[in-house]
Amino acid sequence: MTWVGHLTDFGSLFVVSAITPNLNFVMPVRPIWLIVIFSQSYHWVLVAFIATLGATVGVIPLYKIIYNVQKGKSVQGWLRRRWVRRIMGMLKGRDFLAILVIVLTPLPDQLIGIVSGVNRYPMGKFLLANFLGRFAFYLIIAYLGAVGAARFGTIGSWFLPFLQI
Repeated sequence: MTWVGHLTDFGSLFVVSAITPNLNFVMPVRPIWLIVIFSQSYHWVLVAFIATLGATVGVIPLYKIIYNVQKGKSVQGWLRRRWVRRIMGMLKGRDFLAILVIVLTPLPDQLIGIVSGVNRYPMGKFLLANFLGRFAFYLIIAYLGAVGAARFGTIGSWFLPFLQI
């Protein structure tokens, strides 16, 4: 494969990773399978890093929208919900750690972007916590994908026997 092919592969990983944080409103998704598949062909640390960059870029729109329109009626209505107020109260003063922990888990993480935007948490700290949490999570996934490929073969090879006529 040429370097252009590699750039195309990594570009698609970046784009999918950037889109998935915004899909969490519809369904809880992360680019886990894509990370596993890519880590079977490329170095797992590089795969985790590119997926993390994409996902970190992907959280910026939601954060900026909430940060800028927090006075809007729909945002204020959403903030009146009891469970949202309780979470915001628990996170007050511990925003960086909360962002890091929530992003590190497979939980839908768009809530932390909304809470951070409403609390006007500094964007640099928000992105750093997002990056660190996602990178740790994606490193684990990519490593398991690479180890699984080395031990059991690639995911594609698992299905080849069923596809042969």
